[in-house]
Amino acid sequence: MQSCVKTALGKVEMADIPIPTPGQGEIVLKTTLTTVCGSDMHFLDEIPTEILMFLYPSLAKRLPSLPGLPMGHEGVGTVHAVGEGVTRFQPGERVIASFDIGCGKCLQCHTGDYTICTGGGEVLFGTESEYYLVPFADINATQVPDEVSDEQALLATDIMSTGFAAIERAEMKTGDSVAIFAQGPVGLCATAGARARGAGLVITVESVPERIEASKKFGANV
Repeated sequence: MQSCVKTALGKVEMADIPIPTPGQGEIVLKTTLTTVCGSDMHFLDEIPTEILMFLYPSLAKRLPSLPGLPMGHEGVGTVHAVGEGVTRFQPGERVIASFDIGCGKCLQCHTGDYTICTGGGEVLFGTESEYYLVPFADINATQVPDEVSDEQALLATDIMSTGFAAIERAEMKTGDSVAIFAQGPVGLCATAGARARGAGLVITVESVPERIEASKKFGANV
């Protein structure tokens, strides 16, 4: 399959690599839509692959046989193959996966902190490939309803969930006043999240005129 891989700091190229084979609890998705996140640029330009391999041992097991790090962690796909032990997915289903992979079993995952999973969690990699692997699929992936487009579903993999998570972590209550600084993609999703959770007043702080106008469409009062 074709994959966009990081071969060195600041350098990517298209490479022909094997289609992943799912192991225990894993699924492989055939990519239908993906995008580039700001975090991809940090992974590409600032973080050596050796550090990522140290942080995510399961990633280190896959990389030695590849010409580089498969890029991308935001994607929509259809189930291509299902590994042993997976109970929630069947081939052909349209699916998205979280960019933040947790094991679902450790204390951190049980309290909702998948970011600091101690049971083998990692960042999802490889959505900028024709196929990509999703670890711990029953915990980290979900089917996409027929009425939701690929473009809409893609937002839920990172941008929307990150913005909404900020509102949840702030423990905002119905009627609260909320100030959100910066209205880029994640900030706009935080604005939408505040409005959806019943904020009384949503104040956004932004200097770019187009983003100011967009924030009002997403629910900002000021």
